[in-house]
Amino acid sequence: MKQIILGLTFLLTIPCVYSQSKSEWAYKGKMNWNDAKTMCESLGMSLPKEHQLRNYLRDPEIKNVSYWTNKEMSATTAYCVFANGNSYPESKDNNKVHTVCVP
Repeated sequence: MKQIILGLTFLLTIPCVYSQSKSEWAYKGKMNWNDAKTMCESLGMSLPKEHQLRNYLRDPEIKNVSYWTNKEMSATTAYCVFANGNSYPESKDNNKVHTVCVP
């Protein structure tokens, strides 16, 4: 955790999201959400959380793509994060969404 002091009256504790190196992440291509989740689990990894992806997508080389997150909306819908950092619900059947696995 990282603590930031704001003025004299506020103390804000923020989880440090930079603790993982991108080199520990495994890019696995495009696939639907269920295949992505299974792929990551078979590697002893998982789909990333939204905040992890937002940090990953700060890389200027990554443009106009979406990545699966671990967050489900329903039995048929999960969340993606677009290259601009916005998250949105997507059909789990969409096999054109990129997959990256995190430890």
